[in-house]
Amino acid sequence: MTLTPKLVIFDMDGTLIRAQHRAFIEAANRIFDEMSLPPRNQELMEQLISEHRPFDILGEKNTATMRAEFWSIYNRTVEAPPAQVIDGAHEAIDFCLSNNSKVALATARPWSESKVRAHLEDTALLNKMSVVSTWHGTDWVDKQTQLLEVCERLEIDPALSAKVGDLPSDVSSAYAAGLGLAVSVLSGNINPNILKNVAKPHPVKTTHIIINDVSNLGEHLFPSSNITHLNTPKL
Repeated sequence: MTLTPKLVIFDMDGTLIRAQHRAFIEAANRIFDEMSLPPRNQELMEQLISEHRPFDILGEKNTATMRAEFWSIYNRTVEAPPAQVIDGAHEAIDFCLSNNSKVALATARPWSESKVRAHLEDTALLNKMSVVSTWHGTDWVDKQTQLLEVCERLEIDPALSAKVGDLPSDVSSAYAAGLGLAVSVLSGNINPNILKNVAKPHPVKTTHIIINDVSNLGEHLFPSSNITHLNTPKL
């Protein structure tokens, strides 16, 4: 299956740069201590992250108020590890541009655009991005408004746009926004069955595919292209 989007919107963590799960778990345990909660087992935390439900570790305390308090402390006190580009990320961006598609970044990080740009400055990933959008809502798993705003800014029909991300919320938000394509990458270490079984609205306008990582994007986009692999396999 190959499709021809006019706009490809990339997620950041787990899609273009490596997800730092261990660093997150270490920071989370420091915050749990500050919140007078017991430390959490790393193996169990990694499992819950793979199932996209890390806060289930809090049990009966898994409330909107508790999660908001956690993120408030996290964003105020935790310095993000240096960004590590996923193999094939630059090639994926160039591939889209070479096929006359615009590219944009839409991340759920509640940072300013300037902070995102500073975080990615050494990676050069943003050099060819038409839009850089950071999360500015109240529910970090609902990116529908964010995706529609990116499409509106670039004056591109959502039905002619694609979202590339690693989380179930990337898929559900693409469905909700009416994007033509949702591409799930497994580089964020989310269980593929979780991604496969994201609830679909009715009627469904969005095609959903799952690939290993962004280096495989050329196998599914732009049928007229002769490029099938973006990243040379390592021997």
